[in-house]
Amino acid sequence: MPKPKISKTDALWNEAYLLSEKFNGECRSIFPLKIPTSLIPRDLIGLGEIFKKKDQDIIHVHSPYLYYFPMLKYLKVPIIYSVATSIEPRYLKKIRQLKKIEKIVVSSDNDKEKLHQLGFRNAISINPGLDLSYIKEQAKRTRRNPFNILMASAPWEKNQISKKGYPIIFQFLKDNTDFHLTILLRGSFEKELKDLAAKYEVSNKCTFVNEKVDINQFLKACDATLLITNQQEIIKSYPHSLLESIAAHKPIIISENIALGAFTKKFQCGVSLKNFEYSELRKIILELKDNYDFYQAHTIGLKSHFKVENWLEAYEDEYRKLSKIKN
Repeated sequence: MPKPKISKTDALWNEAYLLSEKFNGECRSIFPLKIPTSLIPRDLIGLGEIFKKKDQDIIHVHSPYLYYFPMLKYLKVPIIYSVATSIEPRYLKKIRQLKKIEKIVVSSDNDKEKLHQLGFRNAISINPGLDLSYIKEQAKRTRRNPFNILMASAPWEKNQISKKGYPIIFQFLKDNTDFHLTILLRGSFEKELKDLAAKYEVSNKCTFVNEKVDINQFLKACDATLLITNQQEIIKSYPHSLLESIAAHKPIIISENIALGAFTKKFQCGVSLKNFEYSELRKIILELKDNYDFYQAHTIGLKSHFKVENWLEAYEDEYRKLSKIKN
């Protein structure tokens, strides 16, 4: 994918930068355009890299989904391929070629098991890690209205506006009093979202922020953070905005089909949406509001599950193994 318009507003790029800084690497986008679009055939992605000078010892591919890009066969060094979203076996293609990649990394044991069942012996899971030291733990919520919801995962392209649930979220705002939504954007689709909010007559219940911000400022003001989808391929398995929310002791609202959804159910640090429907969304948001103290209490201590040091050590170990293959 291309770099975001607003620097450091995309989790996938932030991870790539962190690894490159730690291990003296170089970050490069192989997407052929400067704007994200699903209209580009996947087989064309990265072909321009074939003609560039290559002096790397290892190639680390970061991709939202698992797909064998034809350019990979021209890379004559070991490849580690990190998949940001959950694995959906029925959509996998070119499985034979994917099995030849030295290492495929997913974020959950469940996704690793899906690949193992398909015969992938090169698949491992590395638990997500994020430096959450900059996140300030927020005080217990005092009863107040409106109930403030933060949505910090903006659409990459226009069709993601519906896939990330904005129509049913705006419908919820229209039908329910005492709720407010703050949307953090990445430099795109502000007009489209404002027009949609106006269509649902909820402009006065929404705040749109289209610049790089101090996330602590917004976590302090919000009561919960929301991220839902009907297509798990467009959402990171463990979205950074939701990990930041948990670290700040703010419960989350998440789709069950995202890997973090299972974590949420297990530790009761928020509510999960099983069916991508307005009626269920309304039900779980009201459940969270009515039992807020319970869910907020269950966020305490959970950030220890996502230590960035453990994440970096796991990748360092894999880099070391792959460097031995090259040598």
